[in-house]
Amino acid sequence: MTSTSPIGGAVNGGTLVDALGTGFIAGPRLYCRFGAVYVVPVHISNVLIRCVAPAHAGFVVVDVTNNGHEFSNSGVQYTYIPNLQLVSRVPNHGPFTGGTVVTIQGLNFVNWVSLTCQFDGVPTQATFISATELRCTAPSRPGPILGVLSVAANAQDFAAPALDFDYRAL
Repeated sequence: MTSTSPIGGAVNGGTLVDALGTGFIAGPRLYCRFGAVYVVPVHISNVLIRCVAPAHAGFVVVDVTNNGHEFSNSGVQYTYIPNLQLVSRVPNHGPFTGGTVVTIQGLNFVNWVSLTCQFDGVPTQATFISATELRCTAPSRPGPILGVLSVAANAQDFAAPALDFDYRAL
């Protein structure tokens, strides 16, 4: 095994994790191991398997076995982070044509490449400012709508509850 995508997820688990490597063989003894916890993966190909991360805190090393006994010695770390919490956003509205830069205040933000905002289901790249602040640019929408805004460190585990974002007519 050479890497995982994403590189981490929420402490409550449930993140879909792609394990990349070579020589993965579909069978009853194919496992991902997060620290000491074995997880049955979905075999996608000989270079990709998909595992559901178990709940944990801190970080663990992820390894893979084809036979249930001999695990890879990858050293690939998977980092668990506290659930992101959203507190406020400024502004709370913008034109439906998009382009509004929104500052989001919250807790537990991390500076990961996969840090993502999602405006009413449309993902956009987030800019990390600090563990309590980030910025995102609202994408365009087809018309005025009261939408929702959320954030995920790994583009997958979005914070709940989300915040309202009002797309308005020009």
